[in-house]
Amino acid sequence: MSSSNALNYLYLHDYQDIQFWYDLTESMNVLPKLSFKMITYAYLLLTWF
Repeated sequence: MSSSNALNYLYLHDYQDIQFWYDLTESMNVLPKLSFKMITYAYLLLTWF
């Protein structure tokens, strides 16, 4: 693999990671909009089992 191909691969890989983190933070921004009751029920269900 030539050095330019390696750089291109790293660039694309970093871009995909950035996209992943962007999507993750976008989904995190949605969480506070859920009702407190829904979050509480989800927490109880997760801890119950």
